[in-house]
Amino acid sequence: MNGLKAIVIAGLAAAAVGIGLGGGAAQADDGTDAALAWLVAQQDARSGLVRSFAIPADDPDRALAPLSFTYDDALAALAFTAAGDTRRAAQVLGGLADLQAVDGSLPFAYDTSAGVVASELRRSGTIAWAGYAAVRYEQVTGDDSFRGFAEGIADYLGTLQIASWNGYPASDQRFGSILGGPDVEWASTEHNIDAYFFLRDLGRLPGESRYTPMANAVGDSLWLHHWDFWRERFFQGVTTSWPDPTRALDLSSWGGLFWLAHGRGDLALQSRVSMEEFRVDGAAVTRSTGADDYNTVFADPGPFAGYKPYLPDPGVERAPHVVWSEGTWGALLLRARLGEDVTADVASMQALQAVDSAGGYLQVTRGYRPPPFEYHAWPAVAGTAWAVIVLRDPAGFWAAD
Repeated sequence: MNGLKAIVIAGLAAAAVGIGLGGGAAQADDGTDAALAWLVAQQDARSGLVRSFAIPADDPDRALAPLSFTYDDALAALAFTAAGDTRRAAQVLGGLADLQAVDGSLPFAYDTSAGVVASELRRSGTIAWAGYAAVRYEQVTGDDSFRGFAEGIADYLGTLQIASWNGYPASDQRFGSILGGPDVEWASTEHNIDAYFFLRDLGRLPGESRYTPMANAVGDSLWLHHWDFWRERFFQGVTTSWPDPTRALDLSSWGGLFWLAHGRGDLALQSRVSMEEFRVDGAAVTRSTGADDYNTVFADPGPFAGYKPYLPDPGVERAPHVVWSEGTWGALLLRARLGEDVTADVASMQALQAVDSAGGYLQVTRGYRPPPFEYHAWPAVAGTAWAVIVLRDPAGFWAAD
């Protein structure tokens, strides 16, 4: 999800888990209380939405500080729900519901300072995350206040599905998948994993079984069209021509969680194998005044261990070699569900959290901004919320059953 957010950030700038994961109860020293306090501080009182980054005052991109990305809002709602703070979760979901268009879609980003939409871009993965946050809220609380919001999202995604009801033939190599948005012909693997879990769980709510066939069609397409049978890993996406073979971490980590939900432990293990290519050890947080890695506030020699977002491929030859907090927590969740001991890596992530005295997780250990990348050593909602979700709701989130 972070790659598209980076493009939007760049455009707007130019314009202007020793903790175990076996249960949901928080441990006294797992860092989630500090992470939640940081998320609370990021919440905008007027809209209920969360500012996606805590950007230092001297940073050249400080003007981006009011932005709230819909994906981050969904993660914050999931984190508050996982922690039992359902009042704040409802505030975030209410803020998103206020932004929902008549067709059920949601904008990509909101400016909490100006009180206006910052990006009208529509992307199915982002929108599916908001729907999943609403469904997970209802699963945990029994409160169906956001059912209509979730239904609107599902119905909108249905208009983007490569399906017979939208006039597509079964011979289409994207058949069953949901397009990335109304303006594109590609279907992202990551977006469709997001949509699968949302539609699957929405279809399990009382009276919502009509969404189950949509979820099953997405799941079938992920298996038939998005999985690279030769390399035994997911493509980044499919279109009307060749699939995109770019290697991104989420394709392995989230892909493995998808396979576990389908009872395919063998393919989940294969995803785990491919995930190890993204491993980073010995990372440090260092200060810099460089244009591509500006950071004069945060520093710690570490060493930190985790996972990076991409491997070098055409178009992303200069992929960053950094610990990416958001992606690392997703990777640790897969490893934990596969029965691995992730104690050491969780401890490393908690050490990374301590770099920010306020309790947020830096997006990455070192900023990295040469195009097409946009990563910053700022405390970020995504990594902070993912930490809470994994540590507080390790079995319920994207449940494998």
